[in-house]
Amino acid sequence: MPTLPLLVLMLGVCVQSGIHGWGLIARTEMKQDSMVVEYRGDLLRPKMSEDCQKFHNRIGKDCYLFNVDDDIIVDATMSGAIGRFTVRD
Repeated sequence: MPTLPLLVLMLGVCVQSGIHGWGLIARTEMKQDSMVVEYRGDLLRPKMSEDCQKFHNRIGKDCYLFNVDDDIIVDATMSGAIGRFTVRD
């Protein structure tokens, strides 16, 4: 990820998130439940995702995890696309 404070994208603006790491913020209002971008990454079970998160925290790397359900977590930290930067409210 670039060290620039702001990276302008077609979908929105990528900024340092006040929540955690980098965040992709939409430039325009969007309808609820609309497809914005695909969230890609490695599929993990909960225990493995916890271990990965601990490891990334220990080495000071931002971690991008998305819980699909109780059994599947998508880890976009190392192999994800731009979707990892989306921030949900």
